[in-house]
Amino acid sequence: MNSLVAACNHAGGIEAEGHTVTEYEVLSSFSGHPLPETGVVPAKYAEGLGGGMVTLRIAVFVLWAPVVLFLSSGRIDWLIGWIYTGLYTGSILVGMAVIARKAPGLIVERATRHENTKRWDNVLMPIVGFAAPGSIWLVAGLGWRFGWLSAFSPATQMVGVVILVIGIALQFWSMTSNKFFSSVVRIQHDRAQVVISDGPYSYVRHPGYVGFIVVYLATPFVLGSPWALIPAVIASGITVLRTWLEDRTLTDELSGYHEYAHRIRYRLVPGLW
Repeated sequence: MNSLVAACNHAGGIEAEGHTVTEYEVLSSFSGHPLPETGVVPAKYAEGLGGGMVTLRIAVFVLWAPVVLFLSSGRIDWLIGWIYTGLYTGSILVGMAVIARKAPGLIVERATRHENTKRWDNVLMPIVGFAAPGSIWLVAGLGWRFGWLSAFSPATQMVGVVILVIGIALQFWSMTSNKFFSSVVRIQHDRAQVVISDGPYSYVRHPGYVGFIVVYLATPFVLGSPWALIPAVIASGITVLRTWLEDRTLTDELSGYHEYAHRIRYRLVPGLW
């Protein structure tokens, strides 16, 4: 992370309608070579980025899990907690490196506030992205601190690890297949958004949300906390609601999505919904 911070503080960058967006150097440090996307970036993307918003978002996502897990558990000698943290934070860094190579503009998109974000998503996005996983980690950590009964065997926990990895992989497969995979629900007219129908999007319309739900539900099993299933199920239900609202938005407002939805019938689970 120190190299990322250094990249943010380095003078220079891409001119964004009078603003210098030095965070592109952060993306370059991830990808290991000069970025393929250069040129003028809309001024609204530059607002907030000059303060290191990209680096801040990366740092928050990387540290969020270990901070909540180990503070709530009150211990650092928690092996499965370290395994989970390694998988979670490692996947973020690897995934960001891959995205920086394939679609660096997506990182800027996801780190930028947008005026045309749907009002209901200003409520749902923080829940799905931060409160939901945080509550799962919090309950699991408190379970270890206070000795709440674990109903999961080590074998079950290892199966949970495999399922967790599958969910994480599906998330990043969806992101790398869809350069419009924004962190908020909005129609990206400024980025000439089009319908994406290849990769995992050839199977269901919202594969990224499938990945999120899989990660939510696998986490309690990995951490050995049956009580954490309660916030995990609630988080999954909220994600289903967000899926439905986003799908309705895309159907009504994104050209070509209605035809895509007619061809790919299911939102999350083939044969079910």
